Amino acid sequence: NKIITAWEDSLFDRTKVYPFYGIDDTDFRHELKGVRKLAGRPSDDYLADQVIKFIEGDEWAEKDNYFVMINTAQLHGSYYNGKYIDKDSNGNVIRNNYTVDVTKTPEGYSAYMKGSIRCFAQGLYDADRQLGKLYDYIQKQDEKTIIIFYGDHLPNLKSITMLEGAEDYERIANLPYFNTDSDLLNVYRKYDTECLIVGNFDMGEQDVEWLNYDLLMAYVMHRMDVETDAYYDFLY
Repeated sequence: NKIITAWEDSLFDRTKVYPFYGIDDTDFRHELKGVRKLAGRPSDDYLADQVIKFIEGDEWAEKDNYFVMINTAQLHGSYYNGKYIDKDSNGNVIRNNYTVDVTKTPEGYSAYMKGSIRCFAQGLYDADRQLGKLYDYIQKQDEKTIIIFYGDHLPNLKSITMLEGAEDYERIANLPYFNTDSDLLNVYRKYDTECLIVGNFDMGEQDVEWLNYDLLMAYVMHRMDVETDAYYDFLY
């Protein structure tokens, strides 16, 4: 079991928590070599390459099964237009890392909100490319492999403070998407993060709209055709 993380070892007491859960080895942010950065953090593309490097290495060669997890940070907030623009100490632009743009927004969106959307969209685009790279890679492997792709939380829904001298702010939580006629649906949308499971073998297809995280392991184990005890069969 291995974790490669773009985060520090001090957060959430990780140096003690990870071994408690049976993780054999962790590469923390300060231990990563040859890091390529975007938005000031190790890029998603770099972390995908670290997974491939691990699979092609000999750390797990004598094991029947292995688990490797990456904790990304590039898409993490805050979201503002300048996040993907590298500048020197004098504020001069060195490199514009944007490959996406915002061409249309609802009427009344401020320049800052448009910049926030662009920043978030760039992160989504790069995360999608990361998943695509790993998915294409495992299709060439004989070892049965699955990828679980998920987010741990939504963006900050309380407010986005408007920069550059603006005096008011916009609340994401006030958007119509989070305020339907169904109170239950509103709660789901405010606290749900989606999970995508793909593999290099036929697991069948299933679309589950809402799944409690406590049941995710039972779901994954069942799809992998791994023999489990009656308790997990019951949960599934």
